[in-house]
Amino acid sequence: MVIRRVVFKIAFAMGLVGASFSFSQTPQTAKYPQVVAQINGEQITGAELENVLKMMGPSPIQVPANTKRQMERDALAMLIDDMLMQQFIRQSTTAVPEEVVTQKVTDFSNDLRKQGKSLQDFCKETMQTEAQLKRTFRLKLQWANFAASKITEEQVQNYYIQNKDFFDNNTINVSLIIMRTPPGTSAGERAKLKDTMGQVKAVIASGKMDFATAAKTYSQDPSGPQGGNLGFIPRKFALEEPLAVAAFRLTPGQMSDVLETEMGIHLIRVNDRKQGQPSDFKKVKEDVREFCSEEFFQETLARQRKAARIQVLLP
Repeated sequence: MVIRRVVFKIAFAMGLVGASFSFSQTPQTAKYPQVVAQINGEQITGAELENVLKMMGPSPIQVPANTKRQMERDALAMLIDDMLMQQFIRQSTTAVPEEVVTQKVTDFSNDLRKQGKSLQDFCKETMQTEAQLKRTFRLKLQWANFAASKITEEQVQNYYIQNKDFFDNNTINVSLIIMRTPPGTSAGERAKLKDTMGQVKAVIASGKMDFATAAKTYSQDPSGPQGGNLGFIPRKFALEEPLAVAAFRLTPGQMSDVLETEMGIHLIRVNDRKQGQPSDFKKVKEDVREFCSEEFFQETLARQRKAARIQVLLP
């Protein structure tokens, strides 16, 4: 659950969105269907899905079939998110002058040389062409300009106030149980999962099963085998926002209500809390602005998901 959000966020922040998950130069695979999803009429191919899984790296151990299937679903969800934001940026933002894009690529190439790498090396590692990389920077610049035009000084200050736990570096140790709801899950199926999670919570509350055992038994998150424990996490970006809001309202030892997000049905327990150091808005203002932009990105993506015509064709 955490992996999908963090990987996508990092991919965009590093300038990879819109390119490093585009593998048009890769031959079609027979491992997956030729088309594994259609997003507003645009196709995601089985070859693209297989290459994203390769980029994630092989598992050091043999994983169960259901875990492998979930990894495939997570990778496909990343590709879907990537395509949705490509579509939004192309349709809703202002084009960037070609010379600005070229300069950005040149600066990136110079930074790579300082690390002993070439632009060609980077493209080979990320399985993309230089043309795709250039398109990535174009999209990223378009998004940055769009976000800057929408985010006001007042919004930046309000964001700081609302997320002071994050900027003060307050953290919580949290455990999670998730029952996943992949794209295409019906309202009836969601209702059944919510009912099941409610029963799990009741069993834990009665003392018949502890949270860790329940996570090992029911959770579909990678943390399940470790009893659902995610360790100490910050207020932002480690969990989906509704989960983080709920978690930071809990006291150590307290369990949340059954929570529902696009990703699934969740139950959270806070185990411990650590206080950081009070922050100074004036000193962290530019960092706040950057995080505010990231939040705006996630909100935009969520709106695109809701409005999109998404057809998942993965068996």
